[in-house]
Amino acid sequence: MSSSSAAMSSSSESSIKEANLQFVKIISNSQRAIIRQLRDRCTGEFHAVKEFVDRPISAIGRLQIYRENEYLRDSKSPFIVKHRGNFGEGDEFKIVLEYVDGSNIGSRSPIPEPTLSRYAHQILLGLKYLHSKRIIHGDVNPENILIDSEGQVKICGLGNSEKLHGETFTFKRWEGTSYGYRCADKLREYPCNGYASDIWGFGMTILHGHIGSHPIMGPYTNQNPKFMYKLYAWAEKKKPLTPEHSSEDFKKFISRCLDKKPSDRSQAMKLLEDLLKDPFIVNHQDGRSAQHLSDQNPHEESSSSNSTV
Repeated sequence: MSSSSAAMSSSSESSIKEANLQFVKIISNSQRAIIRQLRDRCTGEFHAVKEFVDRPISAIGRLQIYRENEYLRDSKSPFIVKHRGNFGEGDEFKIVLEYVDGSNIGSRSPIPEPTLSRYAHQILLGLKYLHSKRIIHGDVNPENILIDSEGQVKICGLGNSEKLHGETFTFKRWEGTSYGYRCADKLREYPCNGYASDIWGFGMTILHGHIGSHPIMGPYTNQNPKFMYKLYAWAEKKKPLTPEHSSEDFKKFISRCLDKKPSDRSQAMKLLEDLLKDPFIVNHQDGRSAQHLSDQNPHEESSSSNSTV
């Protein structure tokens, strides 16, 4: 089934009717998409509806939209925002998602280390799930890590995601992740490993949550491409980013995520598994809740796979 036909089929499967949805507020608005909170008049349930505002939508843009819809629709991870259906087609295509009644990890910062560890644990489980399906998120940054009112992580923003079809995968220099969260080697002329890029974005996101803003560029991370060169300069100098008051466990954890040598991060999937066992993660988890989270996260090996906001 093609991405386009897959997208269309899920519309007929949804029990949510567009005519029953009442506008509540705008959740976010970007050059590419607008996300609205809508309420179902019949059930009283809230939904987030993502609509793509580019007109006309290019062939590549349409492929990205249908691909995001497919990945979200097929997800079985509690750490990925839930897909609830889609409406329309072509330029009018919309994705219906669960409404997350909280905020993103950036708007909650600065976050105490014990709390941040629990968020990091859930994000890693979500990335582990995506990577087990050979899906590269491609845009891990604070705005794409939602936290609901009960402290549950929901990864969203899969518009730049891609599925790995061979044994290797690279992103080109300017694709994907928001400026301040692109891995250091992604700022150079050569491509970088897609799995490693997700881990880098994760590390910068956790560090943002710890500090309260981007560790190099402050609050202006995504305003201008020139800020990327500040990150490039930092990468060349190899200076640490963690504050002096951070715990040693946190400093070591972040340094593992932000290793600036691409060759050292080539085994990114193994690194992700190792990060789940890192003292910064393990020492802040309640044993029962940690096991509960692990049990919630379905994990299939890549070879068996058939495969926002």
